[in-house]
Amino acid sequence: DRAAAEDNKSEVGKLNRAFHLSLVRPLGRQVTLQIIERLNIIAERYVSKHLEPAGRDDRAHQEHSTLLDLWMRGKGEEASELMHAHIAETLYDLRKEFENDKRA
Repeated sequence: DRAAAEDNKSEVGKLNRAFHLSLVRPLGRQVTLQIIERLNIIAERYVSKHLEPAGRDDRAHQEHSTLLDLWMRGKGEEASELMHAHIAETLYDLRKEFENDKRA
């Protein structure tokens, strides 16, 4: 939820993890869920870093809203494609950001 993320900047990583896990949990694949949860915990510190530049939190919220909508309408293939793009774009943004930090 957008308000929860804005009110709890220090908790944004945990909220992001909870969102992503909520999409996976109904599959009932416990090992898959545990792996994804561990990866999310390891990556939590990067969530805040990723959201530092202006506008990124809006983009993340929009992508999460679209993901949830697709998931709720049973459009698994489209949700999966968007999830892959969402993660890939986040990785791209972070790499770019860290390169800029090195130069500064």
